[in-house]
Amino acid sequence: MTCRDSTYIIANLRAWRREAYLSRLRPSFSQVEKGILRRSSIFTPLLFDEDQLQEALQSFKSNADRMLHEAALRALAQPVPAPGMPPTFYLHCCQTLCCSRPQTFLRRSCQGLPGGGAVGGTHSFCPSVQGVGWKGKPYCK
Repeated sequence: MTCRDSTYIIANLRAWRREAYLSRLRPSFSQVEKGILRRSSIFTPLLFDEDQLQEALQSFKSNADRMLHEAALRALAQPVPAPGMPPTFYLHCCQTLCCSRPQTFLRRSCQGLPGGGAVGGTHSFCPSVQGVGWKGKPYCK
């Protein structure tokens, strides 16, 4: 028996013990919580103390919420420019919200772009606007 074989056997025994314990948890643990614990890297001896198990579960949930929140903030902080548009257009427009009404801001920021801000054009997020009088500059005035 090689070291690799014994490592494989020990890992399987630990997984089997862990699964046996998780399947016998109190009914107060939901299937979702059990699934979280199955996928977690929680140390096996910790599983035998239900108070520590509850703490670990709360920690996993709060970390997941925090990571989701941070990912959403990163996605909102770095808008992706449309094909063919320089990134400075979006960063400058999004950072200087100088227009008094959001709808006006969208209309003005879409004028002069490829597609003319028409729905279904290059910038489908922009409302269809014609003749607002904006000169097609890449920022609000």
